[in-house]
Amino acid sequence: GSTDNAVLTLNGTSPNISAESGLTYDGTLLDVTGNVDISADLTVNNITADVSIYTPNFRELYSNLGTGGNVTINLTTANNFKYTANANVTYTFSNPPTAPKGFGFTLVYVNGGNFTTTWPVAVQWAGGIAPALTANGTDILVFYTYDSGTTYYGFLSASNLS
Repeated sequence: GSTDNAVLTLNGTSPNISAESGLTYDGTLLDVTGNVDISADLTVNNITADVSIYTPNFRELYSNLGTGGNVTINLTTANNFKYTANANVTYTFSNPPTAPKGFGFTLVYVNGGNFTTTWPVAVQWAGGIAPALTANGTDILVFYTYDSGTTYYGFLSASNLS
């Protein structure tokens, strides 16, 4: 078989070298055929193929948006957000993944019922009406899009958690 660009392993002392099957490296791209066992954190950027990634410990990213008026939820920074209302708020959702990729995110919204909340026009709610929010407590909202953010489906997942 061919060993062009093979990854070599030293087994004990030299000259016990073998070409790994299923691994090649051309100086730029490491190509792996088969399963990979990862025992530490792995950061992957720019996945360009359709792949499935399985993990026993899936961790999502969290962002505390603080307080204030207008809030942009940047979907490249996290998929779990928290915001505490202390004034009227207008939300903007930015940087959704391009279709046909689906994306969901969660918003922990504290004291939202005390102020006026304006949602992006792309959000569709059950019955066409945004839910009533808790004045002094916490609500959990979930949003989902699959069409590059043209439409977001909004759901009140839990209300008046206190």
